[in-house]
Amino acid sequence: LTDVFIAWGTGKKDFCEGSGGNFQCPATPSKCFQLPGGSFIAIETPKPIDNFIKLCPAIAGGTTATFNLNNITVTNSSNVTITWWETYTAPSTFSNSIGSPGSYSSGSKDVYAKITSNTDATVFSVATVTLTVYQSPTANAGSDVTINCTTTSATLGASGGVSYSWSPSTGLSATNISNPIATPSVTTTYTVTVTGANGCTATDDVKVTVDKASPTANAGSDVTINCTTTSTTLGASGGVSYSWSPSTGLSATDISNPTATPSVTTTYTVTVTGANGCTATDDVKVTVDDTIPDTPTICVVQPSLCGPETGSITILAPLGAVYEYSIDDGTTWQSDVDFSNLAAGSVTGIKVKNINTGCISNGADCSVSDCSAPSAKLSEAKSSETIIKTNETTIKAFPNPFRDTINFVIEVPESGDGSLELMNLMGQRVRTVFDGKFTAGKNTYEVNLPSQQTSTLIYVLWVGGKRLTGKLIQTK
Repeated sequence: LTDVFIAWGTGKKDFCEGSGGNFQCPATPSKCFQLPGGSFIAIETPKPIDNFIKLCPAIAGGTTATFNLNNITVTNSSNVTITWWETYTAPSTFSNSIGSPGSYSSGSKDVYAKITSNTDATVFSVATVTLTVYQSPTANAGSDVTINCTTTSATLGASGGVSYSWSPSTGLSATNISNPIATPSVTTTYTVTVTGANGCTATDDVKVTVDKASPTANAGSDVTINCTTTSTTLGASGGVSYSWSPSTGLSATDISNPTATPSVTTTYTVTVTGANGCTATDDVKVTVDDTIPDTPTICVVQPSLCGPETGSITILAPLGAVYEYSIDDGTTWQSDVDFSNLAAGSVTGIKVKNINTGCISNGADCSVSDCSAPSAKLSEAKSSETIIKTNETTIKAFPNPFRDTINFVIEVPESGDGSLELMNLMGQRVRTVFDGKFTAGKNTYEVNLPSQQTSTLIYVLWVGGKRLTGKLIQTK
């Protein structure tokens, strides 16, 4: 109330002289009171309303939250001013003013709203507001996991709440359970949000690594086992474990470098397994080339190797650039098939060696000499022709010796594939006379070979799986 004027009394005297009014009381002096200007009389004390605020923590697992005190009802009275304080001692002691009640960061406690009348600053009431910070759930998504060639999926597992939400959804069997099955195609980090019974949430991550990369299998280069290298060590790399197949001829199958001694050419496959369980394979071929050359067929030209004079030996077969020849039981070797000026007793062992494999033939019998052809019988010979027969197959070469033209007559009992070639004493092909199918009966061929010097040639006839050879002399 403002502009208050109060008067009372009796008598007929002016009612509070100078104060206006004409009423008079006859017996008793009048009494008057007037409220000073600008003052008022409060007629209502603001009514406080105690209240509360409950929030989840600002940070999962934290103990503080940010409260908006301005949104809480602490009175129904109007024309009041509300200020906030952390400490209040009745009846009127306030301390620690809350300067930003719209964003007040605090833990669980009581704060106080001072509700002051706007008509009289000495009139106020106090409302108590209880602030509660809920406890966050503890989200636990477990340890990171790996999916590889042996584990194609992973079961995720989260705990700490009453409901769960996973993201992203890619590769998950479900997103609203605690333990979905994960089968991502690429490495993915999943985040689970768990909600506690009080509605507060917390998150945790789990990384699912996809590691399906195959190792690089390397079994090395192909190798050859022959008469000089009877075994070889295989060597594979690229994994943490190894498995070889087939096991034939291997010292072990579960190591990276087994020793291989196969009896026949074999291709080995190694399967390497990487650290992630993935596998890869590679092959290595072990070629077995231990064929011993045929026992040499020789032509011994006397005077005798046993007598006082010198002689010579010519190797008639086998011929070829892959062979070397020895007449001293393998002490020395040469590629030439002719051995000349041999003293009696100087021939101790006539052998042939394959220079590619190191394989050495059995020794020839020095007493067995056929200057016409190996594995064939000299049926008849004239000064100008050579005739070879075997199993009714006949080859006649004339004239022999020849100068620049030589004729061949080949008779076979039945048609069949075959060839006729001329070789020099180095085992090199000089001419292919024929390569195809011989007709049954007589087959004739004429060969022109311009002569530059006297030389010795060997003809080789293959027919019906058999070989006939003979020696030719070409003169200037």
